[in-house]
Order: sequence, then C-alpha cells, then structure tokens
Amino acid sequence: RFAADDREIHPPSKRNFLPLVGVNSVAIVVTLTALRSTRFEAARSGTILGLSSVAGERGRTQFPGYATSKAALTTYLESLRNRLAMKGVNVVTVKPGFVDTPLTRLNDFPMPFLMSLDAAVDRIEQGLARRRPVIAFPWPMVVALKLLALLPAALLPAADMPAEPASMAYAKSLRFKFRERGCLAEGSSLPSRLRGDWGQV
Repeated sequence: RFAADDREIHPPSKRNFLPLVGVNSVAIVVTLTALRSTRFEAARSGTILGLSSVAGERGRTQFPGYATSKAALTTYLESLRNRLAMKGVNVVTVKPGFVDTPLTRLNDFPMPFLMSLDAAVDRIEQGLARRRPVIAFPWPMVVALKLLALLPAALLPAADMPAEPASMAYAKSLRFKFRERGCLAEGSSLPSRLRGDWGQV
C-alpha cells in the first residue's frame, strides 16, 4: 500500500513517506542493532539476510520514497557487512525485482522481467550456498537499472520502471515457499538446511 501511495508524491508527504521509510529501513536498523551484539557478535557466527530491492539502485521518477527506503537499507547492510566480517558474521543483501505473488497480481502497471516465486527462491538459495554478499535478480532488470543510473537526468524517461510492492508481503511469500520445499522448519524464518545460525529481517 505504501508503494502505491508513494507513486505520485513530489515532494513526499509525511503521511506516506515516513511510514514507508519506517517499515522498509528504520525498523530493520533498530531490529539489527538489538540483535547483532547479543545474537551474532557474541557468537561470532551466523548469517543476517536483509531483503532490499533493485528499486534502490538509482533515484526514480516514480516511487521516490520506496526507492529511498531501499537505497538506505542496502547501504546500511553494506556497512553492517563491513563491520561484522572480521567477527565471523555473514551479512547478505537480497535485491529482487518483480516476483509473481498474490500481491503483485493486484498491480495495475507493467512488471518487466516478472519471475515466479520458485525461481526467486532458487536464486536466493543459490546465492546463499555460494556465500554471495549481494543477491540481485533478475539480471536483465539489474543491468537495465545500472545503465539508467549512468544517464543524465534530462535523458531519463518520464515514466520510470515501477517499484515492486512492499517487501514484508514478499518476505512472507518466500518463507511459505521455503517451508513448502521442506527446507524451513515451522516457526523458523530461514532455510534450516543451509548451515549456520540464521537471522532474517
């Protein structure tokens, strides 16, 4: 809902922008601040997985608040990864594009490079198994956004690629799919078959 409300905000209003940033970035920073010292730094092991978005790759003509919140989260996770690397803690940033879920089916705009939920789970599992610090997909959207970031503002299209919906609903879909595959224990938040202590935001 926040992503849809954010679409036409220029400049963003407190009613829409602040709750969106609060959910997508500030809440995660607060949670990890509480967890990192007690659960991860003390144990000197484990993996923290943060669900960001390819929408944070560049400033957007549409959904500026959503893009801002995801760019902030991506930068925070990178900082946390640098801070915890020497303490044996792995920090992974997942940056998906559009994924086919009940929520995305309600969208009233084109969704380029739409992926199935199974394909998205495969990408995340593969990236975790290979210990990649950043898992971004699908690659055509990632490349397209990186190329757009190189263009001067005057050359950008008036209607930018829309952002995917809120990550919390997407994260629930991912957990359901992991559980359906038998690699996520009931009540857990991350794949149990992947070695190590896990925490997810």
